[in-house]
Amino acid sequence: CALVTGVQTCALPIYTLVELKKMRPDQEIGLLFESVEWANKGDAMIEKEAYHPDLKLLDWALEWNTNQLPLRVWTVNEDKDINRCFEVQIEAVFTDYPQKALQLKENYER
Repeated sequence: CALVTGVQTCALPIYTLVELKKMRPDQEIGLLFESVEWANKGDAMIEKEAYHPDLKLLDWALEWNTNQLPLRVWTVNEDKDINRCFEVQIEAVFTDYPQKALQLKENYER
């Protein structure tokens, strides 16, 4: 994923992000991955400002993220998973239910 003029876009494969970073060195890149293999491969290939792991890799990513980059997890739809992300202070979640996530966040912050 890359943040382009305030809009988040996703580009796969990783090679596309490598090329984008060459063209726009100041471009914020978030490494999107759904497997440990792609996380390690992408981490070695590209300069990035955030990690975007699949929800199933959340616990692994929390341990693996020694660079302390922001974690933005996808796709987080269940209440228990959204609340877990709040508990471990994930920077952002990608969800199919943004209104529900905002309500849960509001309840969590009380």
